[in-house]
Amino acid sequence: MTRTYIMGASSWEEADEHFETFASALPQRRRELAEHVAATGGPELDLSIESLTPLNEWFIETALDRPAPPDIDFRPAWLDPPNPLFTPTPGGPRRAPGWLYLLWEQLGVYVGDVMIEQTPGARWVCWRSPRRGNISNGQPTVDIGVPDEGFSAMSCANGGVLGSWSYRGTGERGMDVRPDPGFYLKYFTAVLRDRDAYLATKPPRWQAAPTGPRARRSQAAPGG
Repeated sequence: MTRTYIMGASSWEEADEHFETFASALPQRRRELAEHVAATGGPELDLSIESLTPLNEWFIETALDRPAPPDIDFRPAWLDPPNPLFTPTPGGPRRAPGWLYLLWEQLGVYVGDVMIEQTPGARWVCWRSPRRGNISNGQPTVDIGVPDEGFSAMSCANGGVLGSWSYRGTGERGMDVRPDPGFYLKYFTAVLRDRDAYLATKPPRWQAAPTGPRARRSQAAPGG
């Protein structure tokens, strides 16, 4: 039997606690990002699909081209813990700093909110996939009415930027590269396209609750 994968947690109860920590910080993350973008002359955050590419470009420039801000002690609660065996080496990858993890989470909240704006009934949940090995299990995910795959806003928001930051200057093939500034839009529109294909033959099914035992069930109507 395939072991159930749960991101950053050893049980669904622990994953739900991580999600509640994430959910309680949503207003703060939205405010932090808006303030940061405004202070640096970034794009308008109007929850439109059109805002995704300018924001993607802003993230790349902020992470890779501008001076790093003072670091902070932060790692998303929902993320797998750092590898204790990782040892930085000269010319090797670096561990991503707390300020970059926080910025990633802020951007994940925004792109998730864009999906919610575009998809009636969508909401943030601690994701339960019917597939035990789904890599998004336990991750804050936007439920879009497709039981096999929600919108992994955090994967979208990463956009390869954390990898580029960690491998920058190493010469590592495929990693020491500048990220694609069109990644957000391509990822987002691909999810919507796949959703449309699913709904063309099947009715939507929604996670019955964001967390708890009912979250393992699906239902025809959103919410609950």
